[in-house]
Amino acid sequence: MTIARANFSGGRVDFRGAKFSGASVDFTGAKFSGGTVTFIDAEFSGGTVTFIGAKFSRGSVDFTGAKFSGGSVDFGRAKFSGGTVTFIDAVYSGGTVDFEDVTGAPQNWGPFPPTDSGG
Repeated sequence: MTIARANFSGGRVDFRGAKFSGASVDFTGAKFSGGTVTFIDAEFSGGTVTFIGAKFSRGSVDFTGAKFSGGSVDFGRAKFSGGTVTFIDAVYSGGTVDFEDVTGAPQNWGPFPPTDSGG
């Protein structure tokens, strides 16, 4: 599923409980601003989900309770600014989650340690 360069702005998008499993989902370059996007209790397993170069600003993106296992999630070069992004109670149990060259930072990293790579 390709959602690359999508613009999520000023509304509500709900991926609550979505299962991203064994496939590729591409949010590369997507813009999340001024609205609410929720991935609450979503499951990322056995596939590839990319947020490479995505911009998170002036809105809310919520990964509360999301489960990351056995797949690959890539936030490389993502930009976090002026909004709320949280990974509260997210569960990480294998696979890879990449925050390389991130600018800014989520307000709550959950199971992911902050790095010095961006912000």
